[in-house]
Amino acid sequence: MKRHEHARQELLNAPTDTDPQSLPYLAGIAKESLRLSKANPTRFPRIVPPGPGFQVSGLPVIPPGTNVGLGAYILHRNPDVFPSPDDFLPERWLEPTPEMLRDSLAFGAGVRQCIARNFAAAELCWLAEGLIRSGVLCGAKPVDEVIEVMEWFNAKIVKGRVELCWRE
Repeated sequence: MKRHEHARQELLNAPTDTDPQSLPYLAGIAKESLRLSKANPTRFPRIVPPGPGFQVSGLPVIPPGTNVGLGAYILHRNPDVFPSPDDFLPERWLEPTPEMLRDSLAFGAGVRQCIARNFAAAELCWLAEGLIRSGVLCGAKPVDEVIEVMEWFNAKIVKGRVELCWRE
């Protein structure tokens, strides 16, 4: 909950009309949540188009017609890019490396990336701001049990839950 307090102080010290996306630590919480989420645990399949094939530096040519794919889940947990990849560390986004920015694919990449990515990222910051300002997280405890996830394009939690109760 130390991180919650850090974000709470950042919010309280900012003018009330501040866009939450402009607050570095709060934006880091949103980015780190996306990095660790299992929203897209499977790979994004593609087929190498007709022509000479596809060359990745240091690897053999991939022939046309080959089914290839890239999994954001694997990239987001690469310890060479994200040290301590299973830890929730929003502060890593205060000074992101070019590799972190390159490998952040929560919304996909290129011409097929999510068209609502900017809205969704903003919504995450607004949600975090609302949760923190409401006080609902005060005294909250992390979930100790394992949350079981059914893998598909969008992950679905099948075991475990997180409950929030708004104060009256």
